[in-house]
Amino acid sequence: IDLQRPSGWAYTNGGLKGVVILNTGTGNPNFKAFDRACPNYDCTSPMIFDGSLKLTCPCDNSIYSIIDGSPQTSGNKYFAREYKVTEIGNALIITNY
Repeated sequence: IDLQRPSGWAYTNGGLKGVVILNTGTGNPNFKAFDRACPNYDCTSPMIFDGSLKLTCPCDNSIYSIIDGSPQTSGNKYFAREYKVTEIGNALIITNY
């Protein structure tokens, strides 16, 4: 239900530590999906998405953009792992590129 509105988001199973899906409300596709595994640290906890435009790693507080996965913390060079989202009717298919 939350994914039906622009800026709505949800967690789902899959990936390494789960996946966060965001309805961007613009573009094609209208959805972005990122793995919740921290790209710079072997963290046992998944990254947290709080509804803003960032993912935060709870182990080292590094921040990543939910728009393109780019690191927002100085010194980090790895992007968050993005998945391809295909919308077919009312279903979302999330796959590796």
